[in-house]
Amino acid sequence: MAIDADADFNQAGQICSLIGGRLIQTKNQFENIVAGSQLFDVLAGKSTFIGIRRINGTWSYADGTPLTFQKWKSANETNQVGFDCAMMQGNDFSWYSTKCELKWPFICTFPDGRDGNCPNGWKFYQRTSSCYWTPAQGAHLVSIHSDQENRFVLNLVASVRQNQNVQNCDRKPFNQVLIGLNGTGTEHWTDGSAFDYDHRNSGAYTYGFVNDPLCYQDELSLSTLLLAIISAKYCPPGSIDYSDGKECVMVIDARADYATSQRLCGLMGGRLIQAQNQFENLVAGSQALDVLSGHAALIGVIQLNGTWMYGDGTPLKYSKWKTPNEPTLPGQNCAYMQGNDFAWYSTKCQLKWPFICTISDQSDLRCPTGWSFYQGTGYCYYTPGYGAHLASIHSATENRFVLNLLQTARENQGVALCGSDSSMSILIGLNGTGNYHHWTDGTPFDYDRRNSGGYTYGIENDPLCYNERWLNWDKDSVYGSYVCKKMAV
Repeated sequence: MAIDADADFNQAGQICSLIGGRLIQTKNQFENIVAGSQLFDVLAGKSTFIGIRRINGTWSYADGTPLTFQKWKSANETNQVGFDCAMMQGNDFSWYSTKCELKWPFICTFPDGRDGNCPNGWKFYQRTSSCYWTPAQGAHLVSIHSDQENRFVLNLVASVRQNQNVQNCDRKPFNQVLIGLNGTGTEHWTDGSAFDYDHRNSGAYTYGFVNDPLCYQDELSLSTLLLAIISAKYCPPGSIDYSDGKECVMVIDARADYATSQRLCGLMGGRLIQAQNQFENLVAGSQALDVLSGHAALIGVIQLNGTWMYGDGTPLKYSKWKTPNEPTLPGQNCAYMQGNDFAWYSTKCQLKWPFICTISDQSDLRCPTGWSFYQGTGYCYYTPGYGAHLASIHSATENRFVLNLLQTARENQGVALCGSDSSMSILIGLNGTGNYHHWTDGTPFDYDRRNSGGYTYGIENDPLCYNERWLNWDKDSVYGSYVCKKMAV
């Protein structure tokens, strides 16, 4: 994606990251041509930043990995002192060195689905044609502590089976969603929270539920699918949260016209700020003053058909024009905020300015992409969809692939603690005792890396331990997280 906004190298990288990508790192001639063609089509041949810079005297990709492809305009380009970042020329797609603090348009690249057609955030493994996912540290199988939370969680679950007979309700675990309740007589939640709410239909070791109009029940029962919970985070990095307005305010120190600014804010999950009152205007202005050192920034106020309104077309509830003449100047149909007094000025919409995004501090915007926020608990909830299970592992190479997804390092603890604390382990889908072990996804138990017998198993990828074996834990264990697997599309 070519972005027609002027930013320095660090700002360009930050914006690409905020919208889910990174500055493009072309690995071969084909990728360079594709990027250049996009640049030519969108930016009419302008030069743009690419994700290549000089680090400690060596040119590399911005993530620090070695270059696998180069297209410098001349050999001299790599030797210029103080020119430590790279841009692509729009007419011949060759590379030039430039100063990193200069401002240029830029090209972002995003995961495109070629990686096995996995859902966003999942990792594809070619040998199994499967997708794998593990949540961030702090995520657990869900615990439920009230009728209200139970109903909220049920509403996340899409286990409708209109084409099945109602008598089949509860008969097949794969139609249900796994939650974090374990035990027979000594029930406990796997996240360690209190077992202070009970909606079981009967006794079992693991529990799940369905939300099906044919059955319509919210009792807990045996299952094999998954639902996760993590603490909510309110605002993205680089923004501020102010609770009265329930919004996150982010000032972007890159110059773009109104349409591009609005588009970039939208890609971040927000919009150009629409100050509804004096307080919101002060918060936005104060943030702009801190980030832009008093420079002006575009806001979400425009003039359409002779009437000034917010960018979403709703009427203004508040305005702070510098003078009465500002909203009457011909041809100036957009607005910016001045950084020294937070007053509004009209401007031409095609001119480029820094801009201020606002992200509403509501529902899913507090949570990672794909998660749902519940006000009653302050937590985020997630289910990876049907066909996803706790991971089964069937070879040494798959075992290594899954381990590489994990971050369970404990550098600050002694090596003697390795394998001694289940909260440092990641739950996989192996259950059983003695000679009977099975994977919860129903696949054969044809590969074994158990360290000893147990009922549930976890894995760790810790540089202090480096243990590729599956660690067994007792029925009351609390795991640090878990890893999922589903067939790729």
